[in-house]
Amino acid sequence: MLKWIGKYIRTIEFAIHKKMMVEKLKRFESNFKGKVLDVGAGDKPYRYLFTSVNSYISTNTRRHYKNQTSELERFTDYWIEDASELPFEPEEMDGILCFQVLSVVQKPELFFKEVNRVLKPGGKFLLTTDFLYPTWSNKDHARYSKQQLEKFVVEAGLTVLKSESFGGINSLFYSLLSRRIRSYVERIKDAPHILIKLVRGLTFIVYLILLPLISVWGWLVFLFDKTNRDDFDFTFNLLLYAQKPGL
Repeated sequence: MLKWIGKYIRTIEFAIHKKMMVEKLKRFESNFKGKVLDVGAGDKPYRYLFTSVNSYISTNTRRHYKNQTSELERFTDYWIEDASELPFEPEEMDGILCFQVLSVVQKPELFFKEVNRVLKPGGKFLLTTDFLYPTWSNKDHARYSKQQLEKFVVEAGLTVLKSESFGGINSLFYSLLSRRIRSYVERIKDAPHILIKLVRGLTFIVYLILLPLISVWGWLVFLFDKTNRDDFDFTFNLLLYAQKPGL
């Protein structure tokens, strides 16, 4: 039963996060060429967008994928302990990518310094990270504002080229509602009383019935909000684009 419910949600739900990610990355992909590192690549869902890259190197961290390491072997060039220490030579990479990983990096200041160390002069750095969004793992322990991200970059010796929000308050509302719906299976299981389980179960059923209409709303929100790039107070995600000085 739960398997079919999960499949229904994945099929019907409009995934605004993924749509926004693709929309963002398509605008920056032409700036990445040569040898590029993807830190915390997972199964490399956005590799296909970077068509000008000659060598696409990926890392993952075993402690985040305890039960999935065998599934990710073919997507992983290097297993690392944490992004605050990268196993590459100075000035080895033409570009570095990091998507939705910063919140689980144990020492972010060291990570940005590592980015500077590993990048060639003139190399580009593209990062996205959660902002107003629930935690998604027991390793997920931090959220950073635009100001803090830019401070990390500048203190590491990089130059900020652009900072962007992922839409604004409408995208934020939709992304939070989508996350709420997907959380209900666990919320029902964790309910401390049978009556609470019943209320949550009925609420979940209502959400599932309304999901097609909610998804249509999400699509409309995306169409109207995808060019909103400067609402840094009310957004579910942030993007930062930077460069190592030199060329």
